[in-house]
Amino acid sequence: MDTHLCIHYISQLVQIAMKKNVGIRIRVEPELRLNFVHACKQEGRTAAEVLREFMSTYVDSRINNNQAELFPSRTDINNS
Repeated sequence: MDTHLCIHYISQLVQIAMKKNVGIRIRVEPELRLNFVHACKQEGRTAAEVLREFMSTYVDSRINNNQAELFPSRTDINNS
């Protein structure tokens, strides 16, 4: 892929990311959803924010081939 196409592709991704006009619908157990939303609220965050962060981390881990950061250790969680 030449540089011009890469820049164009990245530009399109940035525009899409800034608009946040695309949704994903998933099915989960009611208890999981309730617990997830509650945990997010305890951190002062929305479920959408947490899911977007997870998705970004997941994609970055695939691009950089660094899956260790995707699932932090308990030490990392306790120190945050």
